[in-house]
Amino acid sequence: MSIYYRIEHTTTYDYPSDISYGQNLGCLIPRTEALQKVLSWQLTTDPLIHGHTRHTDYFGNDQTYFAVEQRHQRLAVTSTSLVHVMQRQESLLADMPWELVAKRLAEPSSEEEVLARQFCFASPRVENNAQCGEIARACFQPGVGILQASTALMAKIFEEFNYSPAATDVDSSVAEVVKHRQGVCQDFAHVAISGLRGLGLAAGYVSGYLETLPAPGKPKLRGADASHAWFSVFIPGCGWIDFDPTNNVIPKGQHIVVARGRDFGDVTPLKGVYLGNSVPELSVSVDVNRIPKEKALALANTVVTP
Repeated sequence: MSIYYRIEHTTTYDYPSDISYGQNLGCLIPRTEALQKVLSWQLTTDPLIHGHTRHTDYFGNDQTYFAVEQRHQRLAVTSTSLVHVMQRQESLLADMPWELVAKRLAEPSSEEEVLARQFCFASPRVENNAQCGEIARACFQPGVGILQASTALMAKIFEEFNYSPAATDVDSSVAEVVKHRQGVCQDFAHVAISGLRGLGLAAGYVSGYLETLPAPGKPKLRGADASHAWFSVFIPGCGWIDFDPTNNVIPKGQHIVVARGRDFGDVTPLKGVYLGNSVPELSVSVDVNRIPKEKALALANTVVTP
């Protein structure tokens, strides 16, 4: 299956009083990788900025820096992308006992395994948590294939954790989330990653988008109105395989990858510093729509990617 998407992601900061200057770093540009290609991307802001710069970070994500050099009480940042997404063929995936994967990561013999090994350890926002380890061990029984076990872990978090946007914030720890068994997509990804790393496996954090409108007759997926997050597991010979515990699905075309890292801190969509004494009110809106291939290619040809 091949799908073309137009994505519009707007982040708005409303300040109680004027801000004189601000610097911002965005992780807003979808990745181009094996099953996904970015056809075009645009950044617009209000107030207008005098250009922006782009660079690739350590994890291969495309980041954008820009400064707002005039007084403002409101800042709106809109990222607009055209993305081509292809579906992974499940028949091409080879399962193997998870213990063998852990052993190969403990004693890596290829560049791919060496690079994946760095995702086996605790990171700033994902500590080693005993409760997360217990959740993972219940799914990773001796001799079970890593794909089968990871799918079971995804389902377990979906069934045992309550989706509640008011229960946590961006700074909530893994310990808080697993204690109260509620949170949002970011939290569920962190819980899974902590448990997987406790088993010696390589697990990463993925940020991205979900198709806004569901397919006919299908319920709307959780997290479709904002940026989404899920976890990814490394399997030798297969690479990184993604799992969405918020919706209990393996991404097959409705997920658009923006960035990959160790945890949320590596891939924060937008962050920065500003001169002023006001604490802003933040609002985010995301609109993801399928469009015909012909329209997508026509739009891509009329947009110059900066």
